[in-house]
Amino acid sequence: MEIVELPDFGLSRCPVCGTREPDPAVAVPMAWTVADDGSASAVYVHVKCMDPVMFKDQAGGKRGVILAQSFQAED
Repeated sequence: MEIVELPDFGLSRCPVCGTREPDPAVAVPMAWTVADDGSASAVYVHVKCMDPVMFKDQAGGKRGVILAQSFQAED
């Protein structure tokens, strides 16, 4: 993934923190938007907001792992 130093969020926001702060970000593809040609829509996520966790794909998928955003549920 390429880090974009000054991302242009436009009207969207970082889906983790909900801001448009001009901090470094990466474009993260949205799995549910993948087209037949393999392209997908993406959203910027601040690097500082990312806290990825890795899971082994027990079903034996192509890549073998699943990355997800970790989070803490609020009371």
